Formats: sequence, C-alpha cells, structure tokens
Amino acid sequence: MAALEGTSRKAWIYCPQCNEAELLRSSGPDLLPAAERQEALVEFLERHAGHTVTQLVPVPLGAYLYSGPLWAPETTIWIEVTDGRETFVLEGSRERLGEPRRYRRRRGFQLRPVTILWLDPARALQAWTRTFTALAAPRFGEQLVIEAQRLLRETDPATIEPEFDDGEDPTLSFAGWPPSLRETLMSYGETLLPRATHRQWTRFVTEECQAHGAWAIHVIAGAQLREHERQLSAPL
Repeated sequence: MAALEGTSRKAWIYCPQCNEAELLRSSGPDLLPAAERQEALVEFLERHAGHTVTQLVPVPLGAYLYSGPLWAPETTIWIEVTDGRETFVLEGSRERLGEPRRYRRRRGFQLRPVTILWLDPARALQAWTRTFTALAAPRFGEQLVIEAQRLLRETDPATIEPEFDDGEDPTLSFAGWPPSLRETLMSYGETLLPRATHRQWTRFVTEECQAHGAWAIHVIAGAQLREHERQLSAPL
C-alpha cells in the first residue's frame, strides 16, 4: 500500500526511554503557529532533559490508519515510523480538542495493510433507478447491486488499478471495472433482466462502471491495528 502523499516530509523528535514523540516537521500546513510549535519542541526537550532523543520519519510505503477523517480534531492517527534502526507504530491522539496531538509509541502492535473493494450501494441503485424505472421492476436493480458487491468481494484488489484519488479522504481512490469483471456483471444482468432492456443494460454498464461512474469501484487502502503474533517456545 502506498504511503499517504506527503508523509515522507513528516518527522518527529522521539525519546526511546519514555516512548514519547513530538511533531518536528509537518507534511503540510501546520495547525500550530510557528511560535507555538517552537514552544512545544522546547517543552519536550526540557521534559526529556538527560535522555537520548532521536528523529522518526514515516516508513516508505508504510501502513497508516485513522480513526476518522483527517480534518476532525478528535481523530487518532497510527503510522509506521522508523528511527533508521527499527520500525514501530506511533500513535497520535489528544485528550481535549484544543490541544495538539500527543504521540506515543504503541508497543506490541503492528499495522497490517488491508485493501477493500467497495461499491456505493445507494449511489449505484439511484443511477439504476433513473435509467430503468420505466423498463424493469426495482427488485432487479437491488439484485444487480447485490451481485456487483459479491463480485467485488471475490476480486483480488491487486488486479484493480485506481485511476484517481478522493480529494478529502487519502485512503480512498476510484477505479473502473476491468473488462472481464464488467462482462461478468453484464452477463448476469442479461440472465436477470427482460430481453427488451439488454441493450440499455449494456450501455449502462459501459458508462457507469467507469472510474467516474455511479458504479465505480471504491478502493479503500487502510490498515488494521493488531497485536504482534507471539511465538511460543518450549524447553528442549
């Protein structure tokens, strides 16, 4: 899974002894004014005076996870980082909305990349209804959406090539249906729909199964936070 665009410019100063980190450099516009950012860094260094500190940066092509949208102040962030020697998960959260995020190492956990293929059922059904209201019963559209969702669940995400990203959600991108998958959906519709609608159905799939269409594939690149697998050993 590709790392979030711009995260490679992000950096933290980190105290291994206390497992605490402070944002050193943001990947985009900093929410804190420069003076407050400087004060936060000075406070961090004073709090960890006498400790050995180091710098952390995101792992190239590492995994990341958000508990909500990036713009929401209450959102917790988990991201794979490295100090050049080891890789681990850094967690950023805040106790109160007016505070900057505090970062800590999340020991014993790892991020496992997960890619999900998804169809927006409400948007897909609305598009079908607009086209086929006078041609076929609503139950056909509902069944076709269910079948489309099943096909995506059974599709290997590695075979889908996203064409563009969502402007507000860095974990979401959109893709058109590959020809073979589109043909499978088209054939299923032809067995379900009245023959008089087949030509319209073919045109509908061709148009709406594009990356900009109502039946576009939503490619969600996320991660799961999970405990490291523990290996048990027994004495010889």
